[in-house]
Amino acid sequence: MSCSSFLWRENLRQAPLRMLRFSLVGGIICGVVAGLVGSSEQASAQIRVNRKHTKTSLGPFPKEVRESAVISPDGRHLAYIQKADGKMQVVLDGKALPLFERIAALTFSPDSQQLAYVAGQGAEWFVVLGDRPQNRYSRVGEPAFSPDSKQLAYVALLSEQKRTIVVNGQPGKTWDEIFEGLLAWSPDSSRLAYGARQSDQWFVVAGQQQYGPYSYLGSATGLVWSADGRLVFSVLEGKQWTLMVDGQAQKTYDNLAEAVFSPDGKRLAYMAQSGQKWRVVLDGQEQPAFDALGEGTLMFSSDGKHLAYAARSGDKWFVVVDGQVPKNTYDSIGQMLFNPQGDRLAYVAQTEGRERVVMVNLTGSQPEHKEDRLWDAVGDGSLVFSPNGRRFGYIARSGRARFVVVDGRRKPRYDMVGYLTFTPDSRLFLYAATDAGRTFTIVDEAEAEARYNEIWLPPGKPLLVDPKKRQFHFIAVEKDTAFLVEEQID
Repeated sequence: MSCSSFLWRENLRQAPLRMLRFSLVGGIICGVVAGLVGSSEQASAQIRVNRKHTKTSLGPFPKEVRESAVISPDGRHLAYIQKADGKMQVVLDGKALPLFERIAALTFSPDSQQLAYVAGQGAEWFVVLGDRPQNRYSRVGEPAFSPDSKQLAYVALLSEQKRTIVVNGQPGKTWDEIFEGLLAWSPDSSRLAYGARQSDQWFVVAGQQQYGPYSYLGSATGLVWSADGRLVFSVLEGKQWTLMVDGQAQKTYDNLAEAVFSPDGKRLAYMAQSGQKWRVVLDGQEQPAFDALGEGTLMFSSDGKHLAYAARSGDKWFVVVDGQVPKNTYDSIGQMLFNPQGDRLAYVAQTEGRERVVMVNLTGSQPEHKEDRLWDAVGDGSLVFSPNGRRFGYIARSGRARFVVVDGRRKPRYDMVGYLTFTPDSRLFLYAATDAGRTFTIVDEAEAEARYNEIWLPPGKPLLVDPKKRQFHFIAVEKDTAFLVEEQID
């Protein structure tokens, strides 16, 4: 992945028949932007503080390996692929692992304590866990750790063109095909779900349970687990699609898209098409019909009381909350985000090529949509609420300058900004910025004295705060060396 691919994403995407993915502006902030971004507007003079910090070397990090680099979920470990002696090897926190002819699909476990990847020797492929190669096959799929990090699964192609699912090194039943290589662990890690074909019939396997046969499975819906262990998927019979909940058929439709459970697993919503119209089905009840729905926008509030999604009538988009259509309409809708308490919803809206944030207050009898000011762009995925739900911020652009907006107030301008978050007590906001070719962190409006070439974090993650130690951490790059930096907040 190139540096520029993570610097700034501001395109609002609205495609009714495709999944929309939103992630925080993140991955990497680069000190040298190679002419891709920059600003003639200098950052206003800010307070600089020499915050106490520690640097732990994670080893060399040359430019040629950064395309393959992955960071652990906790932001403390760095792995990449390098060439050596005509072969390839993984380097984890500066330690070189065994050599192989081919390497791909570096994957950290959710607890960040294990690294798995795919390697090849000759005509054979295998998964390597740590530095231990597992059984060899004709091909293997990307490793998938269970949520508790205790189990590892992947798809393997056998020599007779049959497929199997390998769990903890043990192959299971053979199939003619595994549906899109999709493996879905239940939230409690007790069951693995996947779709599989035998001859011309399709099945869904969930732990020891097998559902089917079916004519085909729906990729837009996929395999969705609830928090309490229910499984949802869609199947095609004839020309009609049916949502299955633990194998029990719901009403049939011409097409189905995504399905989501409320956080407690007690409520279910999904997108369905009849004729030319799309609607959301909530707890079995059909909601109003629209010309299109923004897939990837269907979401419950944290308490499960509210449901929101983007919809289109004619050429105008809007956000439906609890079935109510607002007066506010726009050219497109971007990221949507509930606050942790579920009583506020923020979303990005585009009007005539410019963008703004709209805040929805859900404490009254009717949802109230209040518009913030227009900017040239709002950073894709940059919306963030404080843990107490009362404060709110995002990243925006005006001209060529980037800045954060917190509680409705624009903060100083920089060449690049990212990783915006709040401290666990909601008192302070933190982010990283680039100015004059150097990258640094900011707590409220105080810049750190320490400067780096680049700051790296896991994709989709902001600056990572440890509330017990009153510090945050990130991976910094300086002179082709990576460091784990832990910086005190106070």
